[in-house]
Formats: sequence, C-alpha cells, structure tokens
Amino acid sequence: MWANGLQYSVVVAAARRDPQKYEGLLTDFSSGLEEGYWDPSAPVPGFNAYCSGPDGTDKYYDDNAWMAISFAEAYKNTCVNAPAAATALHLALLSQDRKQLAWALRIRTEPTRRKA
Repeated sequence: MWANGLQYSVVVAAARRDPQKYEGLLTDFSSGLEEGYWDPSAPVPGFNAYCSGPDGTDKYYDDNAWMAISFAEAYKNTCVNAPAAATALHLALLSQDRKQLAWALRIRTEPTRRKA
C-alpha cells in the first residue's frame, strides 16, 4: 500500500493542477484501490498491505493514514474547507438550525478546485 500511497499522491497533485487531463485517472485509481485493497470487514476497516481484497493481509495503518490525507486532498482544499465545515456542523448542533447543517454538507461535498 505504501507505494500506492506515493503514486496516488502524485496523481492527486496532477489532478489539482490539470483537472481535465487527470480527473479520470484519479477516479480510476481511487476505484482500483477500493476494489483491490479495501477491507471493510476488518475490526478496524482499512486498506490491506497487498492487493488481496477483503479479509486479506496485514493493514499498515500508518499507510492508511497517509492515504486518508491524500483522499482529503483529492477532493477538498482541506486546510480551507475542513475548518469551515466543522464550524457549520458545530453551529448546526448548537442551534438545531437545518440551514447550518445544509451549509456543512455543502462545504463537505463540493470540491474546491484551485485555478492554475
């Protein structure tokens, strides 16, 4: 998984730089990782160290943590959007205001693309 993490990070950077050219590759790479490595049935779900599907080999959770960072970078400008989404969620919980919840979900689900 470690090598995939490095490669995925490079594809993420390429897709942020030139989305039109690399978004398809990013989507395919993400799907391949999920199909070949993801094990949702483990006590702590995660990516297997080797391509073996569910109930597979060891999980190196430090590699999984790096993958989580890359996934976040792939779909968000995390340093900007994550705090805003968290704030909107807190406000929604405190105020029971569904508009705040809608904002939190919108911030979380709409990717922010940096212009080249």
